[in-house]
Amino acid sequence: MKKKAALLLATLAVVSATSCPVLAAEPLALPNDEIVQPRWSYLDSVTVSCDRYGNIETDVCVNGGYRYVVTVELRKSNGGFVDSWQEENGDVVASCDLESGVRYYARAIVKVYNSSVRVIETATKNSSTVTGA
Repeated sequence: MKKKAALLLATLAVVSATSCPVLAAEPLALPNDEIVQPRWSYLDSVTVSCDRYGNIETDVCVNGGYRYVVTVELRKSNGGFVDSWQEENGDVVASCDLESGVRYYARAIVKVYNSSVRVIETATKNSSTVTGA
């Protein structure tokens, strides 16, 4: 009985020592973010960019003649709010002084309105994270 238990334990030790560890793989990087797009009814596209010098730009394309408002928030990567800008029926182009070494991103929130001034669609898009120069 003791020999069988010892043999079983030895076999389990060998199997566990030779097993391959499982590691989490990096997420698949797509060539660009245009491959997977959300399904919007009134928006063609929403892009927002922020560079390390604090230059922020949006590009919004709306179907038809609908009125829209773009709000851009500059945030620290830890979630802290820094500043915001708003533009009606146009793109936001802004700049802000960034603290060196701190990570930031810009968030664009687009609201599309119908003729009754009701929100018919809302889209949110984040820029990539940058480190202030």
